[in-house]
Amino acid sequence: MQIDLRELLPVASRYEDQYQQYMDIFKKIALAPADDEVMVDGPPWCWVPLLEHLKCDVITPRAVFDHCRIVKEADATRFDRTALEVLCGFRPECTDALWKCDVGEWAAPKGRIREYKPKQSFIVTTNGSFHRPEVLGFMDKPRQYRPTKSKVLLVPCAADKPYPSPMHKKCLALMPDDFYMMNATGVLGLVPQDMWDVMPWYDSGVPNEWRLYQTIIWYFTRFPHDKIIVYCDFYSIAIQHALQHIQHPARFVLQPKQYEDYVDLMRPDLLMKLYSALTI
Repeated sequence: MQIDLRELLPVASRYEDQYQQYMDIFKKIALAPADDEVMVDGPPWCWVPLLEHLKCDVITPRAVFDHCRIVKEADATRFDRTALEVLCGFRPECTDALWKCDVGEWAAPKGRIREYKPKQSFIVTTNGSFHRPEVLGFMDKPRQYRPTKSKVLLVPCAADKPYPSPMHKKCLALMPDDFYMMNATGVLGLVPQDMWDVMPWYDSGVPNEWRLYQTIIWYFTRFPHDKIIVYCDFYSIAIQHALQHIQHPARFVLQPKQYEDYVDLMRPDLLMKLYSALTI
């Protein structure tokens, strides 16, 4: 299959229609049989990372959009999954198409999409990172998890990985034996302590309250607990709203609110409040 974009990209009177034509091109490629050779002549440089992710042969790419020259300069790094996510972020149609490929909305034949060597450690740079294979692969695991205790301490994720981080160690030292610990995270949703050894070691500056909200509703609807203690600053509102939605009681050590900065959860006075909440 050959797609010739040397003269003009799709043009329409409305941008919405033009955007749809862009998406139709990507969808046509994504659904092509894996053994078909797909040649794309004259695409914008901004499209090249996604086209090569779809295993296309790209010929004479052009500077069409505002950031095409930046993508051209980054050409040597585009085979890395993190670079792919970042470079696709220069164009909405590329970000959209990458997501549709990742989550299977476009059921691409096996072998059509480039595979990358899985990484234990990676950075979350864009929304595209939330759907990379390492993340989606892990999120299937908690659905097979069965808690062995009915009391849980919810704590935040931490930049220090692998777990436990110094903050987690402080909390574990205070935790009674009939509790288990679980991390509340926007990247992975919920991570029980028993799964620390199989979770990816990501570093993220991109919040995802919706993923955590959905995961909490699913988990605690399926496994009601006798006691939930929440020791979180960031994401505390999402946790509160999710638990209120399913009418599950919980005790918050810190007030659920929008925090402008991270709270030092290793402060002795806060740890004392946590100990009181765990033992009362």
